Amino acid sequence: MFNRFVGAVVLSVALGAAATAQIVVNSATKDGDTIKGQHRFRVTVQSQSLVSQVEFYVKGNLVATDESTPYEYTIDTLGFDDGPLAVVVAAYNADGNSQRTTLNLTVDNGLAKGVAFHVGVAEGLLIEQQWDQAIQAGRVALKINGTDNSARSVMARAYFGKGIYDLAQKFAEDVVESDPSNVAARELLSGISLRQAFRAMTTSSDRDQTLTIVSSALRSAASSRRSALSAMIENFGVVTPENRMSYTDMLMEAGRFSLVIDQLAPVFNIDERDSQLANRLAYAQLRAGRYAEARTTMTRHVRRGDPDAYGFALKAVIDDWFGDAQGSANAEREALLYDPSDLGVRTAQAFLALRRGNNATFASIATNVAQSTSASPITNYYLSAMYYLQAQFDNSDNAFQAGLLADPAMYHLYIERFNQSVSFYFSSNPSGDDKSYQIAFAKSFAEGALEAKPESFEALTALALINFIDGKLDDAIRLGQAAVAAGPQYGAAHYTLAGAYFARNMSLEGQRAMVEAAKYDKHLDGIRAPKVEEAWRYFYRYGRTPLLTPPTRPSGN
Repeated sequence: MFNRFVGAVVLSVALGAAATAQIVVNSATKDGDTIKGQHRFRVTVQSQSLVSQVEFYVKGNLVATDESTPYEYTIDTLGFDDGPLAVVVAAYNADGNSQRTTLNLTVDNGLAKGVAFHVGVAEGLLIEQQWDQAIQAGRVALKINGTDNSARSVMARAYFGKGIYDLAQKFAEDVVESDPSNVAARELLSGISLRQAFRAMTTSSDRDQTLTIVSSALRSAASSRRSALSAMIENFGVVTPENRMSYTDMLMEAGRFSLVIDQLAPVFNIDERDSQLANRLAYAQLRAGRYAEARTTMTRHVRRGDPDAYGFALKAVIDDWFGDAQGSANAEREALLYDPSDLGVRTAQAFLALRRGNNATFASIATNVAQSTSASPITNYYLSAMYYLQAQFDNSDNAFQAGLLADPAMYHLYIERFNQSVSFYFSSNPSGDDKSYQIAFAKSFAEGALEAKPESFEALTALALINFIDGKLDDAIRLGQAAVAAGPQYGAAHYTLAGAYFARNMSLEGQRAMVEAAKYDKHLDGIRAPKVEEAWRYFYRYGRTPLLTPPTRPSGN
């Protein structure tokens, strides 16, 4: 039975007839034609009796048989070198008569033009989203050189665009295996993993399979993105006073905040007035969970320097974190007076409104920010939170996906989705298999956050919480201890750990953990150790760590 394939453009011509005129073979491809790529032969047969079959021979070998009209065969010309190629078409009828026609053709895929030419063609086709044509150009390039990474890359991107993620992944992995520092290929692997996860969430009816795919894909996406960012840093070169700010900006993009502090703290100690320097240092300290250091930095800068809008926005966030509501409000007002359009100021406002529970204000700010930076992962983080609070769950999920596709290593997005999943768990009060599934689903996002940032005390606290919810108290305590070690100044980690201790009847340890929790968050002063839902509700509101658009240098600097 003939296997049909999709082919190229059909050209019509008659090929001649038998002297007896009993069988006439008509082929769209004529003798002397030049063919390339996937080429389809299309044949019709005139016969005085029923045609039984048509056979196709390439280089003397039978390659296909078709029993219904029109008789077709598609050849992949890349299986042959450029040059002459003989194809024979043989038709048979019920009377036992036959007719054989030979087509003397020329294969010309342009191999002599070289890899760069065909990769360039593919690049242009990718821009136009002509995925199949781009794949064909990439295949020609690989025919010339099967290990060329530029050809593999266009193949990966074309299959990704077409939605064939397994093949996209295969080619991207080939690039990474050959060139581990290839940032683009690692970025693409992140995108592939996320698309696979999102597809599973919406199409899979098998919950176990969905969990497996989602959990694995999220971790893979985060890991690939993190590796890509690491490669960027490794390729930076020697750090000098002239390029230090560019280097620290790259470190911040990669989430290497401790390295930013190492680079900038000694310089800041020499010059406390420089707002660009102070902003970056305080931002890095804030993101690293070194809150007391961030507060000291901004205090010194405000006293000795001239803070800009971003600096006052940072001060507003830091003061609020330490429970200084009036200081935070004053600093926020100063930031708005300096530059209300600054993205750092507006994202600081979004964080503060969300933390303060001012949902209407938060929604207004998040919507306003999205009007100018809708593609930003930080914007989509706040949009996802906003839509969830408004019970617009599909929009919330869309914002989560858009943000993660923009930056698969933004662990805040995973934490937000974790919180949404836990919120659904408590509101639906599941039991049996549903309970296990919802816990496992929430846990997959916490694990994705930890993969994105292995030292994240917020992610470790989320994992402690989900084990606390699941009644796995020993695991909750172990992960809570790890969260406290990673973020000693993070009140939510101490508070969660205290709850797990008390649930495990370890009262002395729980009391000590509560003392530490209250030390770092005034909201917890005089509060008893939490039950499991209380621990999560605190984490959802007050455990949310500050997320602002990173400081940027003025244009021209």
